[in-house]
Amino acid sequence: MALVWAVLYEPLLGIARIGRHLATANTTTAKHAIQGVDRFVGHLRINMEVAQGDWIGRMVGTATRVLLTLDWTEPNDGVHQILTCKLRAHGRALPLAWTTVRKDALKDRTRCYEKQLCERVAALVPKAAKSSC
Repeated sequence: MALVWAVLYEPLLGIARIGRHLATANTTTAKHAIQGVDRFVGHLRINMEVAQGDWIGRMVGTATRVLLTLDWTEPNDGVHQILTCKLRAHGRALPLAWTTVRKDALKDRTRCYEKQLCERVAALVPKAAKSSC
């Protein structure tokens, strides 16, 4: 319940930001709160596709037109690439959905991963936004 509170009242999302905000409500250090958030997000019983679907519906809402962008990012681990689909709004790019791929699985399959993510997002965008595309 405290994690939900931290997400609802923290304007910028990110594991570290949520953890620090959560630490202000609890009697724990920021380090331990960040660890707790990270473990929760990485929990195998949480279906990220379902969570991202709820997030997409909330972010797009009743918009009649949306502009989405794709972006490949390389985290510091040297092993993975992250493909992110972002909603362009108010001069910002807000992440809607993402997938993490091992670099060795990307060879000649980059477009395939992009297509899969786009199809997943398209299936979750509310009908109001789809009708004007």
